[in-house]
Amino acid sequence: MLVREIEIECATPNGGTRIAAFEKRLSSREKQSAEAVARFQSEAALTAILSEAVAPRVTPRFLGSGCDADGPWLRTEALPSPTLASRMRGATTSDGIANLCMQDTWFFRACEAAFRALASLHEACDPHGPLGIVHGDISPANVVITDVNADGACRAFFLDFELSRWRQSPPRDQSFAGSVQTCAPEVARGHAPSVQSDIFSLAATLLQTLVPNSLSLRAAPNSLAAAIAHAADVPLTSEPALAALHQRTQASTLGLLFECIAHESADRPPSARHALALLEGVVSRCVASRCDE
Repeated sequence: MLVREIEIECATPNGGTRIAAFEKRLSSREKQSAEAVARFQSEAALTAILSEAVAPRVTPRFLGSGCDADGPWLRTEALPSPTLASRMRGATTSDGIANLCMQDTWFFRACEAAFRALASLHEACDPHGPLGIVHGDISPANVVITDVNADGACRAFFLDFELSRWRQSPPRDQSFAGSVQTCAPEVARGHAPSVQSDIFSLAATLLQTLVPNSLSLRAAPNSLAAAIAHAADVPLTSEPALAALHQRTQASTLGLLFECIAHESADRPPSARHALALLEGVVSRCVASRCDE
């Protein structure tokens, strides 16, 4: 997949204005694959629907899609905040970006915003009914969380719906695709992504922000096949990168995130909305505790 940042002219009530946007296109190899083309078309259709169906938006604003001599293209508005992956690369401490922000409660608010956005995504409907969305590839590269605003809250956005399953998505084989670091064990075993696997991946993504930049969330075997097998068989909670987190951060918030990365999907919260309800109470207590210090 090829992505580049561009500027485009956008109509407004007061005339035209130029805005930053991202343009996504298929690589030369992908253009030869009927499956890759179908996935791209599915992502474009879903991005357009989500830009209107969910308020407030949890995805970048859809700016158009089409096909020209270079193949299909999709344009979305560039968000002003960086992805979690970019935040992590820019961290100046070895303790992970969340620890940089613990003093101003960013991590607590980020968890709350992320699960609220995921609940909205899973519950999204259009005039024809539920969209039945499962993102399928949640990772630090595909999640944007803003800084805390004047109201003391963050907003979260999801990017890249190429691997998403929804009401109109094309059939897909069961070969693994996505991020090995944050995928749910059942997905690594070849099962289709689900609401529960999205919950796992989002919690793993948030926990990744607590891990020092020098460490991987999961152990990294030498081959992709070995890494997938490791993700399928070894509980994420037992990985060395997460072993000391309870000693360094708020145990109540982490306890909920650890519940969301339970190795068996049946042991996780049944929905993102359920996880959010649990988080909201914990976040309120954590923020109040910080403010009283």
